[in-house]
This record gives sequence, C-alpha cells and structure tokens, in this order.
Amino acid sequence: MRATGVLTMAAAAFLFLADTGCQYNPYANRFTTVKPLEQDLPGAYIICDQTVMAEVLRFPRGQRGRLELRHDGTFVGTNLPVWEEAGVGEFRLKRLENRAGRWRLDTYGVVDDRSGSPKTSWGIRFGQGHDAYHDSWTLNLTSDRPPYGLIDTIGDPDSGEVVIFERGGTEQAERAKRP
Repeated sequence: MRATGVLTMAAAAFLFLADTGCQYNPYANRFTTVKPLEQDLPGAYIICDQTVMAEVLRFPRGQRGRLELRHDGTFVGTNLPVWEEAGVGEFRLKRLENRAGRWRLDTYGVVDDRSGSPKTSWGIRFGQGHDAYHDSWTLNLTSDRPPYGLIDTIGDPDSGEVVIFERGGTEQAERAKRP
C-alpha cells in the first residue's frame, strides 16, 4: 500500500511537470509552415525589434543589424547581436559582429497548434564553412507567403526572447524609417 501511494504521487508529479514544464513558444504562430520558394527569400532583412533586454538595442552610426541574403546562396550580415548568458534564462548583449558565408533553406522543427497535426516549420541555415558554431546558426522564417521575415530565438524558446528581422528595402528607405 505504501508503494502504491508513492507511485500515485510520482505519477501526479510527472503529470504536473509534463503539463507545466514545456509550454509554447509565443512566436510559433508566426513561423513559416508552408515551404517557401527559394527565389522569394533573397533580400535585405533588418532588425526591427528584440525582447531579450529592456533597453533599446543601440547600433553604431544608427545602422541597424542587417542580413542580406543573395541569390547566389551567400549572405552578408552587419551589426548582428551576439548574446551571452547573464544568469538563468537571462541574456545580455556581448557584442555586435559582422558575418558572411552561405545560406540555405532548411526545416527548423515543428509547430504543434494542438490540432493533432504538427506542421514542419522552415528557416534559413547559415554557414561559414570553418566554424561549427556558425554552421549550426539557423533562424526561423516568418509568414506563409512573401515578404518573409526572420526570428532569432535566444535561449529557451518558451521564454519569448527573440530578435525579429523584417524584410527591408534600400538603405535610404531604412534611414527614412529610423526615429
């Protein structure tokens, strides 16, 4: 009888943790679940928002973080934030960096809308060819039709800490949108 009580309590604890331990990424409803045409992806993506820190992300000379996906499968990134863990589930800006390399369309996991039919989500995988960390850098695509956006999830996806990129136009148009 004592063993039954312990098993019952263990089962209840498991159900509680299973129910509360893994929630839902608050941005999952934005993720691309319809495979995009690769020809619709090249262009400039500009950082428009972030939820990682309370302060405004400051860029040198007012030039926002930018990723340019080129038709030849290469990319150039400028002023991209690199985060470091500052505590459990807390991050701070470590530095801004420039990157270049190759990109490709790839699956990025699944989105479960609790309908019983999880959907594949799509993203962009970036690589530099010589560094395993950058070779695994992937951003979620957003929207199920052009123009697409990008979301970089920082830390635990359930926390909602993200950097959001929107499809941008020319540099002149971006300057006109800045406060």
